[in-house]
Amino acid sequence: MNSPGIEIREIRTMSHVTDFCEVFYDEVRIPLSNVVGGLNNGWRTAMSTLGFERGTAFMADQVELAATVERLIEEARVRLGPDGKRPAIKDEELARRLSLARAEVAALRAMTITGISRNARTDTPGPEGSIVRLFHGELHQRVYQLALDIIGADALRLTEVDGEGVWTGPYLQSFAYTIGGGTSDIQRNIVGERVLGLPRA
Repeated sequence: MNSPGIEIREIRTMSHVTDFCEVFYDEVRIPLSNVVGGLNNGWRTAMSTLGFERGTAFMADQVELAATVERLIEEARVRLGPDGKRPAIKDEELARRLSLARAEVAALRAMTITGISRNARTDTPGPEGSIVRLFHGELHQRVYQLALDIIGADALRLTEVDGEGVWTGPYLQSFAYTIGGGTSDIQRNIVGERVLGLPRA
């Protein structure tokens, strides 16, 4: 990444994080000794790398999401629900969404473990990783939207005050999960074409 002609421009996200970049290659020359995956195999190598990223990189995330859902269940027990009279956990719709979030985190864990097992057997990730990637990104958004619906405006503080405000960064970051590494629409196309065998749109 230090070769002449490579320009990296950081992209600041709305949560003020700069872990996304644009990379420009202008007449970059790489020595043959540095070629990964062999000559004329760049696309295959890039897709293989993305396959690992899409399918198995979410092990830590599903643990974090599981802890987040459990914390939200506790928050729902002590915070008032939409009616302003009963705990949020007694609200039928919020309780349903919390139950669904807990089940979806368990499903993400199962999909991630299945992907790791498959990769251990085949050494090469398949397009099924896009299913995990798509599910993970959209689940992140649902979980943190649920946090806002339970906690309310206090969840959007930019600094932590008495344990509040810890939700803002993850909520904003949840939108990046449906963009980075291929948008949700790209993941749907991969699933449709390479997993389900549907014709290209």
